Order: sequence, then structure tokens, then C-alpha cells
Amino acid sequence: MGKPLTAEQIEERRAKRAARRGGGDEGAKEQSEALFIEGSVRPYQRHYVVLESHNDPMAWPAKLERSPEHLVGVYVRAIAEYFDGNIKKSPLLVTAAIPFTGACNGETQKTPVMPTEDREGGAHDVMVFPELLRIHNVLPSQSTCAQLIRIVATLLLQWLKDSAAEADTPRNLWISSHYGGHRYAATCIVYPSGDWFGHLNDESKAQNLVEAIDDEDPLQLYELWRGRMGLTSAEMHQAVKDKAQAVEAVAENA
Repeated sequence: MGKPLTAEQIEERRAKRAARRGGGDEGAKEQSEALFIEGSVRPYQRHYVVLESHNDPMAWPAKLERSPEHLVGVYVRAIAEYFDGNIKKSPLLVTAAIPFTGACNGETQKTPVMPTEDREGGAHDVMVFPELLRIHNVLPSQSTCAQLIRIVATLLLQWLKDSAAEADTPRNLWISSHYGGHRYAATCIVYPSGDWFGHLNDESKAQNLVEAIDDEDPLQLYELWRGRMGLTSAEMHQAVKDKAQAVEAVAENA
């Protein structure tokens, strides 16, 4: 990770991406600025995480955000309606999550987030980032935040758990519902910074991620960095370009 790129290599990568996409619409042009996978995160300002009362992520439907019954679907439809049906205009991201405690077979904690018998019908907890809030007993009537790619994601969670045991700072690991980008699996979001990482598909990458977090320098992994909450796509692209050039300069002066 962190392999230095020359200015010529940076321009070559950019030219190849632009050629593959044909330089058509503005979205394709923006994507062609990426050197790696940065900018693959939809820009957003706040993340709502609906905490599940059950402990089986395999029970989630394939497209949770489109489910007519799940709470995440309720949130997404309400938000989309506010933005004239275009959820991509919203500064909010909504997912579901379940605490991860250990096994690689999808098992999580054996007890729900809060006993269901103590809750009013439909009540649930919501975590809000970047404010780091946990709101208890939200009712559906009041509410008009690692992505689960089955085996790969649960392996990633186990790798992170093992690596975090030796890290400087305690970690809280959650299994998250789908939030787009299967081709970037396995994906991880790190809060409170809101940094996204992809292609975390082996144990060494998970270890490198933990080290980058401990160093408070997520862009150590700029080749696996997808973006950050609060940044525009252009800002994500520029961040990776600046980091790659800084690494190159250090290598040249070593």
C-alpha cells in the first residue's frame, strides 16, 4: 500500500479512465478524475444508522432501502419525497446496523439492542454521525446510520476485531446493511471521521486499515480510500492526488 506514483503515472491513469468512459456526461467526466476508487462515495453530510432489534443480518432483503416494510425503507421513502423523489439530492445517508461480536458465519450478539418487550410498537434506536448521538425509542410516527457482502464482509469484521485487539484505541464493530458499490467489497466506514474504504478483501489490508486509523492518517491507504463524509467528489479526488504526490516527494528525498 502507499506505492509512490510519478506525475506521469498519475496523468496516464487519468487519461485511461477518461478514455474508457468516453468523456460523455458530467458524471463520467467527474469519475474519470479518480486515480483509484476515490469519489465512489455519494457525497453526504449526515448518516442515520437504524439499530436492529434482531441479530441476523442474513434476514435483510437484498435491497433494504426499497423494502416496503423495513424501517430503512420508510426513512428512505420519506427523504426521497422531500427531495422530489431523487434520494441522491439528499445530504442524508440511511442504513441499518447490528453489533458484531465475533463469528464469521453471520452470528452477532445473542440479545437484541433493547428487549422488544420494553419497547412501544415499532420503536427503535438511531445513531447519528458525525454528531455521535444515539437516540433511543424513536417511533415510526416521529421519524416521517461494514457493508454486508456475506462471507467477505464477515471475514473483514473478524480481521478487524483481531487487529483492533492490539490497537491503541477501542473499536466498536457493526454489521451494516447494503449502501451501494458491490464492486468495492468489502467496504468499511470509519467514524467519527466518516472515511470509507473498499477492496478490504484480505487480512493484511484490514491490519493496514487499523494502523492508519491509529495514526490518524486514513489516506495512508489512499489506494483503498473511497471518500469521506462532508467532502464533494472533486475534493475526494484532490485529496488522493495530493497524498500520492506527497508520498512521491518523500520517496524522492529519501
